[in-house]
Amino acid sequence: MGLINREKDDGNESPVSYKDPEQSNAAHDVIHTDDADVVCPASTTDGKLMAKIDLHVIPFLCIMYLLAFLDRVNIANADVFGLSEELGLEKTEYNTALVVFFVPYILFEIPSNILLKRFKPHVWLSLNMFLFGLTTLLQGLVQNYSGLIATRFFLGLFETGMFPGAFYLIGMWYRRHEAQRRYSFFFNSTTLAGAFGGLLAAAIGKMSGARGYAGWRWIFIIEGGMTVLASFFFYFLLPNFPEQAKWLSPEEKHYVTARLRVDQGHAGAERKTTFGDALNVLKDYKIIIGGFMYFGLIVPAYGYAYFAPGIIKTYGYSPIQTQLYSVPPWAAAFAFSLTIAFASDRVRHRAGFAIFAILIAIAGFATLLSVHDNHKVQYGALFLVTMGAYTAMPIIVCWFNMNLGGHTRRSIGSAWQVGFGNIGGIIAVYAFLAKDAPKFIRGYSICIAFTILSIIACITYGAVVMYENKKRDANPPERELTDDEKAELGDNAPTYRGIVTMLQMSSPYHTYPMATVRHARREDAPVILQLIQELADYEKEPDANKATVESIQATVAFAPSDSPNADASIIPATEPISPTKPARCLLMISPEGEAVGMALYFYNYSTWRSRAGIYLEDLYVRDSERGKGYGKKLLSTLAKQVVAIDGARLDWVVLKWNEPSIKFYESIGAYKMDDWVGMRVDGDGLNKLANLTD
Repeated sequence: MGLINREKDDGNESPVSYKDPEQSNAAHDVIHTDDADVVCPASTTDGKLMAKIDLHVIPFLCIMYLLAFLDRVNIANADVFGLSEELGLEKTEYNTALVVFFVPYILFEIPSNILLKRFKPHVWLSLNMFLFGLTTLLQGLVQNYSGLIATRFFLGLFETGMFPGAFYLIGMWYRRHEAQRRYSFFFNSTTLAGAFGGLLAAAIGKMSGARGYAGWRWIFIIEGGMTVLASFFFYFLLPNFPEQAKWLSPEEKHYVTARLRVDQGHAGAERKTTFGDALNVLKDYKIIIGGFMYFGLIVPAYGYAYFAPGIIKTYGYSPIQTQLYSVPPWAAAFAFSLTIAFASDRVRHRAGFAIFAILIAIAGFATLLSVHDNHKVQYGALFLVTMGAYTAMPIIVCWFNMNLGGHTRRSIGSAWQVGFGNIGGIIAVYAFLAKDAPKFIRGYSICIAFTILSIIACITYGAVVMYENKKRDANPPERELTDDEKAELGDNAPTYRGIVTMLQMSSPYHTYPMATVRHARREDAPVILQLIQELADYEKEPDANKATVESIQATVAFAPSDSPNADASIIPATEPISPTKPARCLLMISPEGEAVGMALYFYNYSTWRSRAGIYLEDLYVRDSERGKGYGKKLLSTLAKQVVAIDGARLDWVVLKWNEPSIKFYESIGAYKMDDWVGMRVDGDGLNKLANLTD
């Protein structure tokens, strides 16, 4: 790692920028931050470091969620092997058992992500992994409907943090244009779980009667036991946040965290998220819309996951054949989703791919709705359903999550999207009832309606992001934000730009030409004279100005002509102050490079405090430029200089009739000196006083 000091160029450089390694030589992997350039450690390259991160982050999260999803939906496989019959479930009791899972799963998404930050990801996720694995195992021992309801409730409670927690964690490791294929690979743990679950159930089903247990019980016992065993290893294998990763060297950690500021600034994993933070995040209507994007797809996704084996069974297959026939649609969805994910990252496009995939799912449901006498066509339609729904979902989640800036908004926002979205699971459960078999007209119709809702939400979300981007373009901030301010504001920062269709820059932060303050140069004397005359006109004394360009050049201490056009240094570098050159002048430079305001000042002295200070002779901002914070910025620059010299005070006077200025000064902390009367001697009075003798 190397730190290369560099000065800001005109004060207008991006606060964080990154040279994409996919478009550069590895030897030039450099992260540009406010203070320094952070170079990739000499022992590695950006590409090798990304491969190392991929190896430590993605596989273990994928396996964790594969087991979680397997334990969640294996009840569908168990039911094919006689769960409902042995427990004596009547009418919609099976559906109710499925619904119970979603109650805690929905309610505790946000609290779980808050706790994930408090306890570290590897601790919180592995603990929950152990608990939901144990609950799944116990599900295989239930003897009645009440026992099934209880285990399903606790299964939902302990699984609540798996999905949003993992999505949130992935989002804190990767930049926005790198994330989609990682999100999709992780998300497609669900399709692997579906395929693997069908194969495993087909094998386990043959154990029916072993030790007196039916085949459906062994599905729960074996798959739950696998999860419990894995949880002990995953305590050591699951990743934490980049700032906490023990498998990165200090140099690599520094480089990676600098690299990630492109997306979340100084996000700060150490900052604790509170429930107050959650309430503030949920006030944002973009967050609400993000929930509806996911909500619309959860209905068809869970409709398929829970009821595909039952639907396939209506084609006349045996239980073992049903399990095996459930595998190919999941496998096709896995391959298709990853293909689309790589394409999405390649062209840095999200919305179009999401809507395209949703339309494929709609085509599948429309086929199922209209074709009832051809099982081959219906089976082919199941491929379209899984390929469409399980491809669109990770794109939507990635698009939404990577538009959220900072740890706090991303942790809360991701949990909200998944939690609210899973309300759709309840709808899916009651959309497919046994009495509607084999046509399931109501279920397929409901799925089509909700996929259309998802498209509408996607279009609305994209329109809202475009609107906010344009609004922020039209209203640039008064000053450049610090990294801490960006971390606190997240994607609400006025410089932040959300993704709509094309991610053309690595950084989500938009760089404005910022207004700056600098000390005047000799060649600025004509501009200073013009500003002085405008001030005289404003104060209703147009003929009182006697200054000239020559007199200004003779009495003001100027900065060198080659000084940077950037914010004034705290200790100014100008010509020396002298009795004949007592004043300095600050100029307010607009983003367009025009001088639009000034502050003429000189040093004074406090007798009682024995300390220097600054006296502001004149402060002026052009009428057309007022309301942009320029006066405040000039005063703040002067105040910083007083503080830097351990000065006593900053003084100035204002005309009594100038009420707008008086109110402005009071608003920034200045106060009237009512006990003092200003005194002055000038003109003939000054000469007379000078000639007084004893």
